[in-house]
Amino acid sequence: MKSHQSSEKPSSIFEDKISVGYISLVRELLPAFIEETKYEDVISFEEEHELLHEMFYENLYYVPGKTRSPNQNKCKVTNSRTIAYKLLYRYLKSLKPKELVAFL
Repeated sequence: MKSHQSSEKPSSIFEDKISVGYISLVRELLPAFIEETKYEDVISFEEEHELLHEMFYENLYYVPGKTRSPNQNKCKVTNSRTIAYKLLYRYLKSLKPKELVAFL
């Protein structure tokens, strides 16, 4: 997901099916990972792979200084943004306030 460069354009109706596939796959696997893994290990995984950063700054929102992609955010089409929001929501629900504050 990190290395994929989205082909979506701001004014287009065509979604990047690879991005949508990656996000959908992570969205389906995430609950099982969280359920089967100790919370501390989930946080270690987050710190190593920066899933929150990837979802928030790389996929959904362009924030100069935080977004690393030269093409701004990856999800520019309604369907891909909706799926990315659902993944972000599912992941945020699993975190404790301490980790949420650290991200913000």
